[in-house]
Amino acid sequence: MKRDMLLKSRKPIGLGLFLIMMLLAAGNVSLSYYRNGLAQYKSQIELAHRSLATEIDQFHVELASLSRPERLRKLARTKLGMGPPSPLQVLQP
Repeated sequence: MKRDMLLKSRKPIGLGLFLIMMLLAAGNVSLSYYRNGLAQYKSQIELAHRSLATEIDQFHVELASLSRPERLRKLARTKLGMGPPSPLQVLQP
């Protein structure tokens, strides 16, 4: 009789352990799926970051080219008709 009671009491514990292990396995699978999704998202963000950094570098080069003093002087003379001030335009203190 004691033996039968021990066997009956083990079945729910075994089933409970099995269910807990199945839940843990399912959680592990879902976490792996989530982690892979985050890794893909991270790689997309890094690719976009590199692309934008390259574009920013190109803009810096273009800004340096457009703001060269020689180029600005030429534009001031040709487009705006500017030149060095005449002696009458300079105020002496």
